[in-house]
Amino acid sequence: MAEPSSLGVSSGDDLRRSTENLHDVLAATDQVVEIGSKFYPEDDVEDEYSSSNLDLEFSPGLDEDEYDLPTLDAIPTLESILAENSDDDDDDDLKDLLPDGKLKETKSTAAFDSRQKPLMPAPSALSEDIHGSVLKTLGLPNIRTQLDKTKAQLDSGFPTAMTVGKMIAIGTSRGLVLVFESGESKAMKWILGDVIQGSQYGAISAIGFNTDSTRLICGYARGQLTMWDVLSGKLLRTITDAHPPGHAILQVEFTDNLTCALFNDSMGSVYMMNFKRKMGIRSTESKCLFTGSRGEVCAMEPLHMGFMSSRHPLNHYSLVALATFSKVMLVSISPTLSVLYSHPLKGDPDSLPLVGWHFVFIQTDEGKVFEPVLTFARSNVVQFSQVSCDEEKQIFISQLKTLKVPYKVAAVKWMTFQIILLLDTTEIVHVVDVKSGDQLGTLDIGYVELVYSTSFFKSLATGGNVSQALASASRHACAQSFITWNGEVVLLGMKGVYVLSLRSWKERLDVLVKESKFSDALALGLAFFRGTAKAVVGVSGNQKEFQEAVAEATLDNLTAYVEFSIQEKKLQSDIPKAEKYEFFTELMAICADYCIAFGRTDVLFGALYECFRDNSAGRAADRKSG
Repeated sequence: MAEPSSLGVSSGDDLRRSTENLHDVLAATDQVVEIGSKFYPEDDVEDEYSSSNLDLEFSPGLDEDEYDLPTLDAIPTLESILAENSDDDDDDDLKDLLPDGKLKETKSTAAFDSRQKPLMPAPSALSEDIHGSVLKTLGLPNIRTQLDKTKAQLDSGFPTAMTVGKMIAIGTSRGLVLVFESGESKAMKWILGDVIQGSQYGAISAIGFNTDSTRLICGYARGQLTMWDVLSGKLLRTITDAHPPGHAILQVEFTDNLTCALFNDSMGSVYMMNFKRKMGIRSTESKCLFTGSRGEVCAMEPLHMGFMSSRHPLNHYSLVALATFSKVMLVSISPTLSVLYSHPLKGDPDSLPLVGWHFVFIQTDEGKVFEPVLTFARSNVVQFSQVSCDEEKQIFISQLKTLKVPYKVAAVKWMTFQIILLLDTTEIVHVVDVKSGDQLGTLDIGYVELVYSTSFFKSLATGGNVSQALASASRHACAQSFITWNGEVVLLGMKGVYVLSLRSWKERLDVLVKESKFSDALALGLAFFRGTAKAVVGVSGNQKEFQEAVAEATLDNLTAYVEFSIQEKKLQSDIPKAEKYEFFTELMAICADYCIAFGRTDVLFGALYECFRDNSAGRAADRKSG
């Protein structure tokens, strides 16, 4: 395979100078080039990248041909709708509801009491802070079953680390690696290693696929590494001299170059491995990029260009973000070794630094750009910086945003261009809109029994020879069990694997209706229709088709709400008829407001009209008004 690129780098400011050892620039001041950037709204993202949040504009004007409005000789008034006469006695109709002729008092499960006013806010009074249930969890029972079987039959131990790519690989406490297909069956493809090797090397402490999931590299609690061919299940390399022995591997990551990988150990040092093969003989060259004696690196993340690798100016570089307890650094490891950026980090002694990457649409003075955003956090502060490259291959870093949250952050993962998940130290997942900083929802994942890497950060398998700072901060280390992949977050628990994903817009409405939160469902539906909702996924078709689908679903919910309200009134025998009349008059007015807001007066004079006309409670109200 091709060796790393040797293209030259144009000289920049002092922060970008090349050096054989990174320690010379650790004290460099933070220099940021401001270009007036801000996060670009998710609802303007092109279909090539996402259909999550369309830029929908509400127009109050109605076109009779477009909306197929019914032809009416005379538009009925609210009074005329409620004034449909009935020859039946209203009280007799109500008594027919129960076999014994007695009225039954029921307790509503809805989020409102139909005895109270107002019934439901009009569209103009709806809150924009209603998001519904944004996040959902899916367990993978096939993987859980196979984990249990291998534990019982092979004494494989409990899960310790996971990586996700085109397959799912799970390392265990006995040094085995279980590889599962990523299809619906989640069938086990390989069991790599054996317990004899595991007794020598210890537990799997870190694991990572290369970019095409053809190679898998594993780090062990006692410091060794192995590389496997995932297609054949063959062991390719056993690496025992990549770093000083006796220190656990904390993280191992391939770069976009398939012959290069990085790892950090429990001494806080970072190493780069280059893999070579000559005349059928495989070899590994290791180089120390950063030694922990000047500040322990607790987190690292290489930038993966993905589908942008062939058309983005940064494709000439191989970049990695490193984080110590006191600063985050952006380092170029190819074509030359240099520190491009550093930024101070502050936090409590019991919190680890965190780093991550995601490509995001950003609005600049020159227009929209699709750039990588470096995310770094510690304690309760999350920061975002844009990394860009000009035509002369000069790299610039611009700080975009800082979020402060009222909890300590244990993990940060991107879901979409604008939505991140923050895991706090009490195992609550927070869904956050980056642009506004709004929290859209939370989910308690305590039931997952998340796997932590605490014992590896403390290097217990080699005698606990780590600093007090690293040991104290490692309680919530979960980089190997809280992993993002294709817009989802995959969780490794003690007994299985779970997937967190964003609910579609339709699922969010359905959940609210199932919980009888009709008012919230209508508010959220109108927000989808108007394009003001956040974290919108599951959109299909163009803008008009999406609006039509939202209107149809929301007005179905409105009809269900009306039917529910009417039924409630039927069962409340102690309400005066005059009050019932007032109730239904207000309810009909609200229905009219919503139908007009969605441009669907056909529903008002159709399904909703029938609900009121055919209902005995409404007729009783009419007789009272007469």
